[in-house]
Amino acid sequence: MAAAAELENVLKKLMVPDNNVIKEGTMELKKAFTKPEVVIPALAELLHNSGEPTVRQYSAIILRRRVVKNWKTIGADIRGSLKKLLLECITRETTPFVHTSIAQAIGSIARQELSTNSWPEVMQFISNCVLSGVVAQREVGYSLLKSVSDSASEQLQPMYKQLFPVFEKGLHDVESKHNAFYTIKSITSLVPFLVLTRRKC
Repeated sequence: MAAAAELENVLKKLMVPDNNVIKEGTMELKKAFTKPEVVIPALAELLHNSGEPTVRQYSAIILRRRVVKNWKTIGADIRGSLKKLLLECITRETTPFVHTSIAQAIGSIARQELSTNSWPEVMQFISNCVLSGVVAQREVGYSLLKSVSDSASEQLQPMYKQLFPVFEKGLHDVESKHNAFYTIKSITSLVPFLVLTRRKC
């Protein structure tokens, strides 16, 4: 897609250690966002297909900061396609810092979608991952649960009871070097709301 190639050149300008080039790239990116129906699919394509990890990371960061910020103003078709693509991307992403940026973008969307049950697929995705017999897939699930818990801890309140067995499983996942850590971070994010929930009971 020509738009994706053009946008990739813009993103690369933002990575150059030259203030003038960065300023030029920033202006070009701002101009690109005057046509969200073009720039959002282009960002999604770069996140999915770019061979450069830094480009994929920038795409995820911009999607989180510029797109999710104005989530309700974006067309339903674009929102649906983006949610599906992000879950696909986090499954296949092997570069840690890119994986983290994708997870943060998903968490930001979950914050807006979970309260209205507009994205049940994200929690089903996490459930499928953490129940997998493959360590790498479980780590995808727990890392994503960490990001969703961090961004959407209040929105997760109706699901707290279902999450307790998931946390127990993560804490005892001896095959993984990371899942206990992800689980502890998830629980830590939920603690303030767990306390509030208990006081209301």
